[in-house]
Amino acid sequence: MENRLILLLLTCVFLCSCGQDGLAISQAQVSQSSDDGEINESSLSAESKTDPDISSEISESVSEEISEEISEEIPNKAPAESLYTPDDDEMVLITDYIPSIALDIRYATENNFTKQRIYSSSDAYLRYGTVKKLLSVQAELNSLGYGLLIWDAYRPPEAQKRLWEICPDPSYVSDPSKGYSGHCRGNTVDLTLIDLNGKAIEMPSEFDEFGAKADRDYSDISDAAAENAILLESIMKKYGFSCYQKEWWHFSDTVKYDIYE
Repeated sequence: MENRLILLLLTCVFLCSCGQDGLAISQAQVSQSSDDGEINESSLSAESKTDPDISSEISESVSEEISEEISEEIPNKAPAESLYTPDDDEMVLITDYIPSIALDIRYATENNFTKQRIYSSSDAYLRYGTVKKLLSVQAELNSLGYGLLIWDAYRPPEAQKRLWEICPDPSYVSDPSKGYSGHCRGNTVDLTLIDLNGKAIEMPSEFDEFGAKADRDYSDISDAAAENAILLESIMKKYGFSCYQKEWWHFSDTVKYDIYE
């Protein structure tokens, strides 16, 4: 592409030069005719005007072609300021705002405690205000060599009802008749730590493991798992999340939102 631009520029300069030379010749002819007492007006018109006009047209054409060549190489990018900014209570796709975050939406698969697919989609949504906080968490974890992997985010009320039908245990699943889970509000997320290569980090238990190891009493797990869980908890709290005592992976934005149907 560079060679083509250089060739086009040289062509433009050459043609412009030719046009100027033609004008100089015409002026010399006028001077000579004056000395002889004769001026050929048709010759003056043809030689002094035609060449510069042609040169100008060709120069414009070459300039347009150069501009087109450059435009093809420079993609149009809207400035960041022009991007739409949602309201904090708007539900948004998490990966639109945190592209580096990893997803493993378990209820969109059969790899969960129900052994059934509960969600029809593996996309993950949260309120925009919650996503902004999660972005800060991700940034700090990245600086320490870690990242986030999300297991669950927004949960439609119908999915909550189905989970309750399968596991009517209020210790681990919210009873829809007594109030929906924070997941149904779009401000609650289940997540864990991974390294920057996407490898799982040792944590207290598996996701949705209902038992003593899943709670935030870290005395019955390895030192490494306890340290990692405490690190995750401390950074989540730092940026405005609260914890659920019986599930080390469960965090809710301290800002409340209504149930999202």
